[in-house]
Amino acid sequence: VEDFENAKKKQQEDASKPLVTNIRVFDSFATDETVAKLVEAFPYTTRLDFSQCKKITDASLFFVAQHLKSLRELFLTSTNVTDSGLQYLTG
Repeated sequence: VEDFENAKKKQQEDASKPLVTNIRVFDSFATDETVAKLVEAFPYTTRLDFSQCKKITDASLFFVAQHLKSLRELFLTSTNVTDSGLQYLTG
């Protein structure tokens, strides 16, 4: 609840960005370019699910780390993300 309230407050400060906190792109043809556009458009996302998106790679996690400071849950089952890509998230 606190994360949502913080996201809501940030949204009010930047009314040009819609308040989307949950993105699920399951089993799609999403690419790293798709991820870059999504995380830039919805910076207050707290839950992100790219399960079964085979074209998602380590590059996506770079974009996620740069733009989604409120992210709390990330699902990457059956993607092409490696342990090296996860290092982007550890700061």
